[in-house]
Amino acid sequence: MDGFRLVPHTADIGLELSGATWEEFYLNAARGLLAVYGATAPARRAVGRATVVLEAPSAEELLVDWLNELVFLVSSERWVPRDIRVKEAGPWALRAQAEGPRLEAPLAREVKGATYHGLKVARKGGAWTATVILDI
Repeated sequence: MDGFRLVPHTADIGLELSGATWEEFYLNAARGLLAVYGATAPARRAVGRATVVLEAPSAEELLVDWLNELVFLVSSERWVPRDIRVKEAGPWALRAQAEGPRLEAPLAREVKGATYHGLKVARKGGAWTATVILDI
């Protein structure tokens, strides 16, 4: 697995994540979400920018908050956060910056949001791992 892998789920899409560090884990979550969208906007001058600062009482809640923040940027703000820099990350807090171009083509699919269905963030084999179900 290269940081994330899409897995089939009944009517939704599962996303298996891993990362050796918290920063890598959250970055791979973002990469996986964008793959689900099929968001392959051409690399151009960034027109959308966001600083994301999140806190949550658990790693599971922080992961869902992070993914749902990215869903908002893609679905509502209509830009693809292609250049994502996770500045600080841990199980309860995340600070990241994102930049990217406006959407110019339809998305492969729309994502409504990340869910808590069966979600558990765990340390396995030297990496942080999780499987999160995305509601499409």
